[in-house]
Amino acid sequence: MENIKPIDYIIKPEKGKQRHYKIHPYFTKQASNVVREYIKNFSSEGEIVLDPFVGTGITAIESLTCKRRTVAIDLSFYNKRILYFTGKSLGLRN
Repeated sequence: MENIKPIDYIIKPEKGKQRHYKIHPYFTKQASNVVREYIKNFSSEGEIVLDPFVGTGITAIESLTCKRRTVAIDLSFYNKRILYFTGKSLGLRN
């Protein structure tokens, strides 16, 4: 296993460019560029990224756009539909 280096720089959230903000009133929306940087830093292309609490689905969406495989789990039907339609609008497979 290779050494994992921490992110030692500030990632400024780009909130105006969010893919999912206008879809629903979910209160814990994360800036996609910040999530993307974590995914790129802590995983490699082709690896699996687990998102056990989908919420807005941004971790799963960014994983796919970064050429990672993703496993997204949520008990909420509403959250699963948000992820499905956001991914579909971006041309990502489910």
